[in-house]
Amino acid sequence: SAEAIFTGDSYAFPQPPFKIKVRHIGSGQEIYLINLHLKAMSDAESVKRRKDAATKLKQYMDENMPNDKVVVLGDYNDRISASGSQTFYSFVGDAENYRFVDMHIAIGSSTWFSYPSWPSHIDHLMVTNELFSAVDTVKIYRPEICVPEYRETVTDHRPLVLFFK
Repeated sequence: SAEAIFTGDSYAFPQPPFKIKVRHIGSGQEIYLINLHLKAMSDAESVKRRKDAATKLKQYMDENMPNDKVVVLGDYNDRISASGSQTFYSFVGDAENYRFVDMHIAIGSSTWFSYPSWPSHIDHLMVTNELFSAVDTVKIYRPEICVPEYRETVTDHRPLVLFFK
């Protein structure tokens, strides 16, 4: 199943999140993916909109997906370390149920950040507790090494890759 959620809330979600249920062919395991692209910019209003989005998304997930395996991925347009953790505190503060599995990248070397031109790490992968033990590795893929025109022809963001055990 696939659907856009929060389609009537352009304040918090300028681009409605897309939710899809996928099933691994081999194991039959089902996981929901929610793709985000939150409001950009660092002004107070934009930060408020991202914080509002995080609060609403958490409430939605708590109420509608309490036992589902969920990966929330995409362009959060904010950091999850330092001041950015305040934007997503509704999730960061609920470590029993939610985990940003790319935190090691967020607090690591800028060489591996998802948005190298800033440089900052604003693209994230968050999983629900049903997946904590299944996460193996999270990496940034650096396509510009193999495709020099990547930033100009595809996107100025690098993809995050999540491997499960």
